[in-house]
Amino acid sequence: MKKLSLIVAFVVTAGVAAMAQTPVYSVNTVGYYNVNMPTNGQFVLVGLNFKDVGTRGYMYLSEVVGTNQLIRANQSANADNVYLYRGNAWQDFYQRANGVFQQVGGVTTNPALYSGECLMIMGSATSLVSRTITICGEVPMNSTISESFAGGAFTLFCNPYSADLNLNGGTIDWTANGASSSKQSDLADNCYFWGGQTWVGYYLRSTDHLWHQIGGTDTNGAVIAVGQGAFYLARGTFTNTYVRPYGL
Repeated sequence: MKKLSLIVAFVVTAGVAAMAQTPVYSVNTVGYYNVNMPTNGQFVLVGLNFKDVGTRGYMYLSEVVGTNQLIRANQSANADNVYLYRGNAWQDFYQRANGVFQQVGGVTTNPALYSGECLMIMGSATSLVSRTITICGEVPMNSTISESFAGGAFTLFCNPYSADLNLNGGTIDWTANGASSSKQSDLADNCYFWGGQTWVGYYLRSTDHLWHQIGGTDTNGAVIAVGQGAFYLARGTFTNTYVRPYGL
């Protein structure tokens, strides 16, 4: 359903950058990745691993997806739709023929997004040919980034940094940060990955504090790749702190 590639371009370089679990030795870098858009009303889940180019701290939707990449129409049913999951509810946006974004059932608006957020893009029902859209921004260089997960609720999330996020690797100690673990998946925190056709779930097992596939034994697939996102179901409220996985 989706093919992603990340390319990093340097504004000021101090070394060599590479994607996916390889340290990035650079500063003030901008990059982009390509997303293959689905056809005929299917959707793709996209993670935002960039920040704005500058000091604003967030990106507008028009900056994330561009102004001329989506199928535009004056009726949402004929356009590509962009869904944001906020406050345990979906917000649906589409781009009108004049290029302005409008919330379905609401007013024209251009919502702000932050690194670590996700968007679900549903291809127009009128589109029968695969397309590629490009998402670009600046590579986050903060030493740490924190994110809160509300108990009893789903959170759509991705790595706020421009790198893969291995739930069973890296510097995150989920249990120490307050995530709930258990021998039973229905009592532990869950994480759901979109596999292109269905959701694949993992839970935080208390015996080894690793993420195990629900109904299986796999612990290697709990990886959110660059440009992808996942749903997190937290049993209790806690805050995760991500550490920058690449150097300056």
